[in-house]
Amino acid sequence: MNFKCGKKKNAIIIIIGIVTVAICITAAVLVSRAKKKAAAAQFVPETETYSEESEEALFGEETVSETASETAPIVKPVGTTAPVERAAPAIPKKLTQPKPSITPTKLLNVPFIDQRKKYPTGCESISAVMALQYLGISISPETFIDNYLDKGRTPYSDESGNLFGDDPRKVFLGDPYSKNGWGCWAPVIENAVNKFIGKNYTVKTIYGSSIDELCSKYIDNDIPVLVWATQNMAPARRYKTWYITGTSDQFTWITPMHCLLLVGYDDSGY
Repeated sequence: MNFKCGKKKNAIIIIIGIVTVAICITAAVLVSRAKKKAAAAQFVPETETYSEESEEALFGEETVSETASETAPIVKPVGTTAPVERAAPAIPKKLTQPKPSITPTKLLNVPFIDQRKKYPTGCESISAVMALQYLGISISPETFIDNYLDKGRTPYSDESGNLFGDDPRKVFLGDPYSKNGWGCWAPVIENAVNKFIGKNYTVKTIYGSSIDELCSKYIDNDIPVLVWATQNMAPARRYKTWYITGTSDQFTWITPMHCLLLVGYDDSGY
């Protein structure tokens, strides 16, 4: 997601899927050279709430070990349906944090917004708002969530036990203000930002870049990056698969999915 305006060549980049090298993971918590740990938790619906204690019971499925290769096209209009075979990116079994092979230290002075109390599942929105505020755009989390973020229904079962739900590539599933919200993928945030930034900025979703590439191309040029990964760099798992409402297509949720804002690196990590 790339924003350009006036004299500054600032930008936001949205990344979908998981890159194959280390990435710091927080709930839109500022990444710092001190290796700050994740401060916020992403939750699934109340009956499926994620916690350290319930992780083993919640994620009993097979751990995904393939390298991520999310290739779903950017979807601008809400309500269209993307191909089912592109719904569930494969995730590396384990992510480490190698030292960047670039300049020794870089840390963008991005404003910090704590999502934990008011926006427990709003990591995508909070990451976007932090990046926008860094670029000098005045917007609050409430304004972004209430006026620009498209929202839909979390997965539910019909009388026959079939699971249905909206497409998280088109809408945020649930309510970011609630711990029972699920989340969304990059195209939803791209669409939300495009609704209000105007022609002075450019927004884009990119795929397949390594963390070093992101740092050298964007962080070194004062451009923060939104990245979709997992909570605390935990192994990713396929969680639930449902039929997208009104279609015969299916979507598989990757958990514990999380969105973070990449703002810098030092000689110890990102």
